[in-house]
Amino acid sequence: MGDVIADPFRSARLVLSLRQAGVTDSKTLQALETVSRAAFVPAELEDLAFEDCVLPAPCGEVIVRPVEAGVLLQTLNMGGRVARTLLLGGGPGYLAALLAELSEEVFVVSRYQRAVSAVQDAFAKLGVDAVHLRHGDPAQGWAERGPFDRILIAAAVDEPPDAVRLQLAQGGRLLAAIARRDGQSLAVFDPDGRVEAPRVQTRLSPLVIGKSAAL
Repeated sequence: MGDVIADPFRSARLVLSLRQAGVTDSKTLQALETVSRAAFVPAELEDLAFEDCVLPAPCGEVIVRPVEAGVLLQTLNMGGRVARTLLLGGGPGYLAALLAELSEEVFVVSRYQRAVSAVQDAFAKLGVDAVHLRHGDPAQGWAERGPFDRILIAAAVDEPPDAVRLQLAQGGRLLAAIARRDGQSLAVFDPDGRVEAPRVQTRLSPLVIGKSAAL
């Protein structure tokens, strides 16, 4: 499904970085070894795709660090293979491609038409067909395609939007980066409320909500 990392040295170095950051789940590691971030970055930045750094994306979004992606996936607790996952935000497709390795279907809502078009082009080249894309307001989720077993808000929020939380299936798990004065930290929610705060610090961009943009 993904663009496999062909360089064994880079793949081994990535796995070492992930393990040092506490990412030990075998399925998460396999997904990160399988999906190459190079497929989602501009050609001029391709050499940096294998470095553990944030990279710029269109519309002011970013491509998260591989290690941060690993922490997000492991905390989301995808298990063996989840049926339906909703991703809000997430930039130009790297996180969506990773989730597609761990979920039967992935639904992505982006505020930016340009970002949606870029992801569609990348996935067409890679042969990824389990990801569904929508240009709309991330704060509204994708109610008609829910409920979802997992929801990842790949951006910083004060609290998960109520409309999104209502789309979480019973027994489901929602992960968001909660913004506070002293920074961001991951928080996990079930349909009844917050269930744990792993105290993992993140640096995700704020979630831009409201009317979708034609950019």
